[in-house]
Amino acid sequence: WFMSKNKKIINFPGGKVKEEISVSEVLKISGLDFYNKIEFNDRNNAENFIRSLELFCRFLDSEGRARNLLNEALEESIYNIEARVFAILASNDEEYVKEKKIIELRKETEEFPIKLYRISGVEVNPFEYRVSSHLAQFYIENKLYNRAPRSYYKYLDFFNESFFIDMHRKFLISYLLNNKFSDYDIHYSSLGDELKNDETIILSKFFYHILVQEEEAAFAYFEKLRRTNKYLNIHLEKILNPPKKSMHISGEDRVKYAQIIRAFCDFEDLFNKEYFFDIIASLRKRTPINDRKIRRYLKRDEVTPMDMFCDSTFKQIGEKQIFILWEAALVDKDCFLDLFKEEVLDLEGIGVGTVNKLIKNGVEFREE
Repeated sequence: WFMSKNKKIINFPGGKVKEEISVSEVLKISGLDFYNKIEFNDRNNAENFIRSLELFCRFLDSEGRARNLLNEALEESIYNIEARVFAILASNDEEYVKEKKIIELRKETEEFPIKLYRISGVEVNPFEYRVSSHLAQFYIENKLYNRAPRSYYKYLDFFNESFFIDMHRKFLISYLLNNKFSDYDIHYSSLGDELKNDETIILSKFFYHILVQEEEAAFAYFEKLRRTNKYLNIHLEKILNPPKKSMHISGEDRVKYAQIIRAFCDFEDLFNKEYFFDIIASLRKRTPINDRKIRRYLKRDEVTPMDMFCDSTFKQIGEKQIFILWEAALVDKDCFLDLFKEEVLDLEGIGVGTVNKLIKNGVEFREE
């Protein structure tokens, strides 16, 4: 089924300009475009689901004032899990009751009359997965960080499938907020390059390095995020100095801007703390890190000190010195090319003997 003919008026995040956008594009902007590909066994169910999604989008656009639209969306289709989860969370129920209802809804989705997705040779119910994401978010917002990863118990083998990107975001966020840095390291290192280029995951690396007090590495990832999405600076400026005039964003740029908004929302708990907010605010005017330095820190995430022991570049260099060089993101020959010999000697624990061994092993330093 197809949604492009269903138009609605939406107040798009980032400005007050009203534009006609199809429901399918709203879903794409929201990172929910998989709904555009769902196939119901019955055509009537599909059509009702489309109308229900449109009503729910209009309800959200009213900022919750048009409650009748939510009620209509719920009546139109029981398969609109976005509206159903919203209604559960907006209720006056106790939190444990809300949890129980979301879990019951996830169980109900197992019987939804749809064609299952086939991912890596395994059939996956996209509705069930989506409710799992809602459950994980519920746990994070209630600071039950240990429970968030458990919401995805069925999907733990799908490590590098882009369809499960939200699962990886939730894992990394919950590990950071719970100060489980080793778990964060293990999970992040298992991801493929495509997933590591997601805005939320890049921002998670920034916060990870801030939390473990590796400032230069944090700045390198912030610069990577800036280069990945041109709307980073625009969104920061909008937060710090709200514009008086509305901002017009159209076409594919809507999706890119929404990805930055989503990344910032995912880390709302940290942004609400003045310490982290001030760091982010100060980075707007910071001189960008040069390409070589960025590559050094990004490369360090792919190399362990043990890998360096096996590299002839570090032959006959002690364990302590190798770890110091790894911490400084000097993990192969190329990493030394933009550094003067004196800069390496300035590293505490690195002496002339170590530098001479590096030179003997083929390392070249920047010349005066």
